[in-house]
Amino acid sequence: MNNEKHILTYKDDVNLKRGDIIEPSLIEAIERSSLYVVIFSPNYATSRWCLDELVKILECTKKYGRKMIPVFYGGVTPSHVRNQEASYADAFVEHKAKFPNDEAKLENWKAALKEAADTSGFDSQSRPESHLVKEVTKRVLEAIRPNSSPITEGLVGIESEIEAVDKLLETDPQRNRVIGFWGMPGIGKTTLANSIFQKIDPDVFEGRHYIPDFAVQLKTKTVKDLQNELFKVLLRDDNPQDIAFGHKLSRLRRLRAFVVIDDVTSASMQALEELLDWKFCNLFGPGSRMILTSTNQQVLINACQEVHQVPGLDEEKALQLFSFYAFKKDQPPDEYKERCEKVVAYCGGNPLALRVLGVAFYKKKLDLWDMKLEKLRTLHKKDIQDLLMISYNELSRDEQSAFLDIACFFNHESYDFVTRVLDEDLVTNLADKSLVGIDYSKGKIEMHVLLEDLGQDIVEAETDPQKRTRWWEVKDTLDLLAKNKVNIEFIYISFSNSNYLY
Repeated sequence: MNNEKHILTYKDDVNLKRGDIIEPSLIEAIERSSLYVVIFSPNYATSRWCLDELVKILECTKKYGRKMIPVFYGGVTPSHVRNQEASYADAFVEHKAKFPNDEAKLENWKAALKEAADTSGFDSQSRPESHLVKEVTKRVLEAIRPNSSPITEGLVGIESEIEAVDKLLETDPQRNRVIGFWGMPGIGKTTLANSIFQKIDPDVFEGRHYIPDFAVQLKTKTVKDLQNELFKVLLRDDNPQDIAFGHKLSRLRRLRAFVVIDDVTSASMQALEELLDWKFCNLFGPGSRMILTSTNQQVLINACQEVHQVPGLDEEKALQLFSFYAFKKDQPPDEYKERCEKVVAYCGGNPLALRVLGVAFYKKKLDLWDMKLEKLRTLHKKDIQDLLMISYNELSRDEQSAFLDIACFFNHESYDFVTRVLDEDLVTNLADKSLVGIDYSKGKIEMHVLLEDLGQDIVEAETDPQKRTRWWEVKDTLDLLAKNKVNIEFIYISFSNSNYLY
């Protein structure tokens, strides 16, 4: 398919050296792919590598809104995969014996297989193999066609953002420009950057390179490793380390390049400067472009000519995105609409939360919706909060303390009031890092509900009342003070909407 239709493909037994661990070579290939075709053969589940790949693929379908096409081959049916039957049952018997103390991994694999089996795909038993190949090829071409509608790709509301970024990229075409994408975790920075990268015309930019999860990759790779990968792709040379550095620079400075570096943090800025022999403008030829994504606005201000804040989805587009994942339609059925609007309001326009919860509600009956809505705050919390915790963990101790204070006490409060209680520099630092919003028109602090939940969950995890530092529920606080002798850092109680008046 890649030769006949000119589609670049990754195949783990050809492009990737056998014996490589799954990170980083295969992880990077999965991250950079715009579509996934998974072949479920009789021996598929015997491979720990294949199962780990599947978990990563499904993570990327949720994170980036990409598509996966399952193909059930060699007598394997969706039921075999979904319920771990036939050879899949035998494979899990072996896995359980091999990993007796890793039940969580086994459950992750089973959940991934079930989710994949529930996805619309192809069954080889119902057609000749030659027809199967043609049908899969046709589906792939339809899925990656540049003029595919955003809703088909599960990317709602992205066209207007692409148009806005295109204008930034087209400015001053003979000069090199660095554009930053800024916003809270899960807001769609990576999805937007990847969408822009996928549509770049190779006739305009002779070299293109995408570095996903830059900060994460630095944990397993050196800057030199990433630099060699960059040179290998841009110079189209399998052994760039054999070329004298001065000659490489000479070639790069004649090259019009388009480079995307995803997830740049303050801690990774020095590595970025080393990677690109900063400041970028001297590295590539005239008219080159670079996109950096970050949750930290200050990082981008220091590195970019323009910073584009990626906004959340409005209510209409948020409902459309949620419906795509919950119903595979762009609008919910009438009897579900009110319930969907509750979920959409909770997500606050965050695409990651909308996708994760849409998958959670997929194919659920109406009575189960009501049960899940009552537990909305805890529903698939880990999938969302794992991403948010990355930004929280990067904060200084004082910034973490201010973040928790705002989450527990000061969301929607007056900016002037909050900055009389908390250090104003800490509040603005949190705003720069997309963890707090400042509505200057209203003079208020506005923290996204997902971040507010995260902060309150962190505090509530302090299970020992003697050690818990913050209390905000009136009844719980008064009961605590009546029954315990505790050292409390902060109590903030508003009695305006409370029945507990003492």
